[in-house]
Amino acid sequence: MKRSIGRFAIAVAALGLALAASCSEQEPPKRPSRKPRRPLTRLVTRSAPSAVARVASLPAKDPASAGTTTRRAAATAAAPATRQAMRRVHLFISGRVQGVGFRASTRYAALELKVTGWVKNLPDKRVEAVVEGPADKVAALIEYVRKGPPRANVTDVQVAEEKHQGEFDTFEVRF
Repeated sequence: MKRSIGRFAIAVAALGLALAASCSEQEPPKRPSRKPRRPLTRLVTRSAPSAVARVASLPAKDPASAGTTTRRAAATAAAPATRQAMRRVHLFISGRVQGVGFRASTRYAALELKVTGWVKNLPDKRVEAVVEGPADKVAALIEYVRKGPPRANVTDVQVAEEKHQGEFDTFEVRF
């Protein structure tokens, strides 16, 4: 019995040396490159196509420059319009909305839509948000939170209309 174990150990050691020698001659395998992040416009467009499409299809001021976009026209389209009806809503989102990146993705979508306000977790496992901005963009964000990020499971969104106050400069995550 001792003899067979000794021969087996010698064979395994020889095989290990042969494998080590062959592996050292090869280059180590390259790590696959990281998948590029998806652009935000696709994130928002998928959940709220009407608001993004409206911003993209704003008519040019001059009919002769209908095919071109100037800096002034782009800035006018991007800036919150004071002529539009401004809206403020208070949202309570229920379901699997904590621990899935819901607040961060909501902030990301809100910044893309250029609305202001805040979002935060509640102790009862819901998420609360206050959103201000042009009515069509606020509606687009409401549609986004009804779906949420991929790992979220939104079961209910309560929307309470409030008087627009214009108190926010940006959209932030509160703790």
